[in-house]
Parts: sequence; C-alpha cells; structure tokens
Amino acid sequence: MTLNSKIEISVKCRNLKKRDLLSASDPFCVLYSVPPNLINTTSIAKRPSKVPSIHEKEIGRTEVLYDTHFPEFVTRFRTDYYFEKEQAFILRVFDEDKKGIQDVTKHDYLGGTAFNLGQLFGALGNSLARPLHKGKGYVILQGEEVSSCADLLHVIFSGHDLKNMDGLFGKSDPFIQVESQSADGKSWNPAWKSEIIMNNNKNPKWKPAKIPIQTICNGDLYRKIRIHILDWDRDGKTDDMGAVETSVADLIKNTHAEFPVMRYSKRKRITKQSGKLEVNQAKIIEVPTMIDYISGGCEITLQVAVDFTASNGAVSQPGTLHHRDRITHKLNDYQAAIQQIGSILQDYSLTKEFRMYGFGAAMFGPSGAAGGKIKHEFFPMGSNSNGVVVGVDGLLHAYEETFQRPGFDLYGPTNFAPVISPATQESISQQHGGSRQSYSILCILTDGAITDLQQTIQCIVEASHSAPMSIIIIGVGQANFDSMEALDADVEPLRDTRGRMAARDIVQFVPFRQFRGDAAQLASETLKEVPEQLVQYFYSRGIPPMEPVAQPQFEEEEIFLNMNFEDEDEIDLSH
Repeated sequence: MTLNSKIEISVKCRNLKKRDLLSASDPFCVLYSVPPNLINTTSIAKRPSKVPSIHEKEIGRTEVLYDTHFPEFVTRFRTDYYFEKEQAFILRVFDEDKKGIQDVTKHDYLGGTAFNLGQLFGALGNSLARPLHKGKGYVILQGEEVSSCADLLHVIFSGHDLKNMDGLFGKSDPFIQVESQSADGKSWNPAWKSEIIMNNNKNPKWKPAKIPIQTICNGDLYRKIRIHILDWDRDGKTDDMGAVETSVADLIKNTHAEFPVMRYSKRKRITKQSGKLEVNQAKIIEVPTMIDYISGGCEITLQVAVDFTASNGAVSQPGTLHHRDRITHKLNDYQAAIQQIGSILQDYSLTKEFRMYGFGAAMFGPSGAAGGKIKHEFFPMGSNSNGVVVGVDGLLHAYEETFQRPGFDLYGPTNFAPVISPATQESISQQHGGSRQSYSILCILTDGAITDLQQTIQCIVEASHSAPMSIIIIGVGQANFDSMEALDADVEPLRDTRGRMAARDIVQFVPFRQFRGDAAQLASETLKEVPEQLVQYFYSRGIPPMEPVAQPQFEEEEIFLNMNFEDEDEIDLSH
C-alpha cells in the first residue's frame, strides 16, 4: 500500500437489536469521519450518540437490507488512506423507519462504534470486530486497498437442477450473490447481487449482468471469488442453495461450461453437489475513463444558477447571504462557491464560456410597485442575452452586475424546474453528432427548500435519460435542506410520476456549512462524482472516446511570449 491510497471498508453486522414489534429490523449503516482529537479527548469513542456532531462529515451509506439482524452489506465505503495521518471514523447502524428519508434522526438507532484506519489495517487480516454502543450485537469491518481497474465482467448465469428449499408445496426464489475473498483468504464479503427469480424452483436463468471487476476481485482475474446461490424468503432470511468457488479468469476460460454447485449440509456435516451453474457467457469489457474522453477532446462546460429569493435576506444587511462586504472585500458563500468551482472547471473548456442564470427574483417597473411587478423564475445573467460569460471573472462580474439592474429585488418562489429544463436542452444542443463531445455541469446555488419538488424530480429523471449533464446543488445558509437530500438519490433512485426510474444518479447535494467556509473542500466534494457520471452517460450509449488530440508543436517564442520575468533570475535556455 502506498503512503496515500484509496481503500474500501465492507461491513457485516451480527445479532442486531430488534426494534420492530412484528418483524426484524431493516438495517443500514452510515460512516462518518471525525477529527482524531475528538476521538482521543472525549467519550465519543466509547459512546457514539445517535445524532452526529457538527464536527463529523458523512462519508457514505450502505443499502437498506430488510428483515434481518445479520446483514452483510454489498455497498462499501471508499475513502483515502494516509499512512502519516490518524484517520478516525464513527459507524452508526440504523433501522429504517421512513423509506427514502435522509435525516438519520427519523430512524431508529441500533448502535454505533468508533475506530481509526490504523486499527483496521493493523489488525490481522485487516479485519476488525467492534461492539455497538447503545444497542446490542457487533459489527465486522473489513478493509482493503482499491485497485484502479474500471473494467466490467459481462456475464450470464443459469442454474440446472438446483435444490428446492421450500418443500413440496413451494418453489425456491433464487438469486446470485457474488462474493469477494478477503486479502487473507479466510472470509467472504458480498460484492454483487442479481435479481430474484420468483417461484422458479430448480432451473433459473438470470438477466445479463455487468459486474465491476474491481468490486469482485480487486482487478486480479485469478483471485478466488464465490458465486453463492441463495433462496429468498419473505421473512427476510435466505436459504443456502449452494456455491461455486472459481475466478474471473476461470469463468472466461470456461464459457458455456457447467460448474457443480456444492452445498454444505449442517445436519449431515458433509458437502455434496446440489445442481449445476452454467456460465452462458463471460467476457471482459474494457471501460474508458474520464481522462480517455478528455484526451479525445471532450469539453466540460459549466452552467450556474443562483437563487435570488427573498429568504436570502436584505442585500444591504451585513450577515445576509447575498451581502457583499465593500470594506474587506471578503467573498460571500455564493461568490466563494462560484469562484472555486469555476476555477476548476474552466481548465477543461477551450473557450471558457459559461452560462449563468438567476431565479426567484423580481423586476419592478419604472413606477415601482404601482408600475407592476414581473416575477422572474428564470433569467440570464450578464450582458449577453443568453447568459454567456467568459471565465471565473465573468461569472463573478455577472453576479455583481445583477444587483445593479433597474428594479431588481429578491422575491420568489424557489423553483428548480424552470432552471433544469433549459439547462438540459442546452447540454443536449452542445453535442454535434460524432464530431464533438461535450458534458455539462449545472451548479445550482440555493438557500432553502424548493417549492416545486415533483416538477424538479420530473426534470431530473428526464435529464438522466437524455442529457450529457450532472447537477450539483449547493445549499447556502442554515435552512432545512431535507428536500435537497431527497434529490441526491444515493440510496433510492428517483422516479417520475409515471414510475420511470432515473437512468443515472446525476445529482449531488452538498450544504456549504458542512465545510465551514472551506470553498476548496466544498468543490472537491461536489465534483467527486462527475467523472463516473460522465463515463456512465457516454458508455451507456455506446459512445467511445474520440481519438486523442494530437500534441501541439510548441515554439520557444510562444511559451515565453506572455511571461514577465522582470523580477526573476535570468533563465539559461542553452541546455
């Protein structure tokens, strides 16, 4: 492991507390990073409370597993590992009470535990067992360094003569769970699950699947994996129908072959064959990276939408969200977010042209209120009628210029749909057949809950199917952002009113206050999902990266033409 690496943490729970009267719990886990001094100097390490402190930062969440006190989660937590730093975390386990609600205080607390990465990776087999405080049972944490492999295993499985686990009057409901082997070879961790085939009994055929190679074998095609066939039951429990131990390389080599499914009988204490697993197809699909698309000339464009609703507070009042300090010239949160995100993204655009919009404002006529008020849910900012500005300076200037518009005032409502819809069309229009690739990021800066949630969900679902676009929502101020969390569908995919599910998760919500004014950290958090979302868009449509753009031939005169060396030492170009 290098001094700084990407690592993954998988979680299993054992003997969780029963919180539901008539059924087992529906557990999920949330991982938080904690300043090491907080762990070392307070009682939080021994007694993590249900409610995270203001010093904690959420890293991620697992899926919800229903009706079980012994969950083994497929979703893993990924974070950076630094040998030279103490990195502390708190893992909390909850029983889902209200489906889709992000606020953990709305769910039952099953307990928590604190640990650091030194303890995890210093433990035998990189595996750590911890009791849950304020609950019962314990968690098993497994850590592993992540390879950089992005390839997929395209595979089709079918079963033959599998054992019926539901007796004479029932039929098994089989599904496949592919399990990765721990680094020490002593345990198995769930890595991928297939769909459940209901009432199929002995001869299921599962849908074609594309499984990340990194997830199941960490990029090592010869590392052992276990293909576990399980029978789903309505009480949330599963019955073991048998398993096959193999490797990705073996699956590819033996396409169309049948593997014996071996099942251990606890009663007879023997292992015997219980049907066969056929590999109908198995091949590696190379997945391009964001760098591949960028190298081929794919441009990343930025569209910014700013909330000018009255809830931001009077512009002239110090401490309000849109107030600009004329004495210290310190940027407000809107300006800081615009500057940091724009500074990062402008390097990926040759023209550095961005679009900037405002929403929620009002324009008064020449006679003030008597002249009538025109409510603007959406309007272009800057001097260009289409809202086009150049570079970060153009973004900041357009923001400042907006307050100088005749009759301008903060108003309302906070509607996102009128912003997302034209931004979606703009991102689609930037694609020019096969001659150009472009991907757009819509950054919405807002201070509060939206008033058109359902219409916004409709627009997001539509954009996920049709547009080369990601949406970043940055919450400014201290408002309640529960509705924003619902749009960031990390746990449950968004669905429109017709039930159509989003094709991709394209929304990332981050509250500015979480970073306590650190705009650089804010930008890092908001943009971290964009590379995967960009690749998902192009790859799902069968659009490969274009050929890498030829390297320009630099002339010495061009390199030094616009550089001022008046205050520098003389540069020797003779070598």
